[in-house]
Amino acid sequence: MFQIIILLLWLTTTETVANHPAAKPGCQERCGNIVIPYPFGIGPNCSIADSFAVTCNDSLNPHKPFINSINLEVLQISLENWTVQVNNPVITANCSGRANGGEVNLTGTPFSYSAIYNRFTATGCNNLALITHQATIITGCMSICNINSSWEAGCYGINCCQTTIPHSLSFINASLKSLDPNSNQDSCKHAFMVDYHWFSDNDILAAGDMEYVPVVLDWRYNATNSSLPSLCGANTYLGASANIYLSSQCYCEKGYEGNPYLPGGCQDIDECSKSTLNHCEGICLNTPGGYNCRKLPNNDNSQNKVIIASTCSEGGKEAIWAVATIAARCLQLNGSSRPTMKEVLVELDGIKMSNGASATSKQSCQDVEYATDDLLTRPWEAASTSTGSFCSTSLYPTSVV
Repeated sequence: MFQIIILLLWLTTTETVANHPAAKPGCQERCGNIVIPYPFGIGPNCSIADSFAVTCNDSLNPHKPFINSINLEVLQISLENWTVQVNNPVITANCSGRANGGEVNLTGTPFSYSAIYNRFTATGCNNLALITHQATIITGCMSICNINSSWEAGCYGINCCQTTIPHSLSFINASLKSLDPNSNQDSCKHAFMVDYHWFSDNDILAAGDMEYVPVVLDWRYNATNSSLPSLCGANTYLGASANIYLSSQCYCEKGYEGNPYLPGGCQDIDECSKSTLNHCEGICLNTPGGYNCRKLPNNDNSQNKVIIASTCSEGGKEAIWAVATIAARCLQLNGSSRPTMKEVLVELDGIKMSNGASATSKQSCQDVEYATDDLLTRPWEAASTSTGSFCSTSLYPTSVV
């Protein structure tokens, strides 16, 4: 038989919610549904450099962000992977209603096409698509014709072809021509760089008919080696980039999460707030960057478990231990040794008052099933199944038989 009592102690007058800032203080954090984290930024002095500046086009519905230095629409920015997903134009040739071309040049910017996440893709019958630079072929693929082949069968060289790209590729162009010089050279052909995760979930033919498709760009900040450490905020470390060769990036230290590029962006993770974040079997005490476990003394060999979830930032160890003491008393097998609910509330109010919080009279309680004089004055019974909520700053007891 297990008796589980969960004590939730809120030592502040307001509920604390994990709120990790993304943008610099005073800067716009979102454009439409897209979060723009620092070192990117919307507005003057909101980005780490002009090449990371973002303009939010509020004339569109919904509003859409564009990176100024490359004029591409932002779909998602990842600080962890040092990537940004953008809408990239589809290159066309001889397609009705479409202008030929659609090249993009990222040279001189902090961005390059990700070799990990992207594939160069071409669609069309009898299509030879090549990326070239100064008469040198960088990469390419060719698709053959098969009118009986299903487009949904995949992109394996029949009506569609794909290939990987070299690292740090900073431009995309394509020469589109027919494999057979004797065949029609004027048929509609498409080529595009594309995020292969997105491509695998979408119709191949429809992708060719779109003006833009998602693509992933790697980004880096070209700081000197001596200034790189100052790029990272508090509770961070400088580590090797997983995507970009010979490049470093900022990471939050273990036990912290948030934006490692802001001065206070990496904030402590409260491992005691969720049982899945810690391995404690008794009392969990959150510490900066980690947690400590303390076992409760055995009570007459009973199998009792107490979980203390400290969900505030101002409560010290003394207050947590005071609640642990109350919990231990509540688990006494002898009913006369256990405090009444009224006594528990009084002691919790005293702990809260000592931490500067308001008394129970200021709480807004709802659905209190056991707030009667009879229940507040009698000891808890070992087999009690009373449940309820005193409210956000009080004791929540649940006994499971």
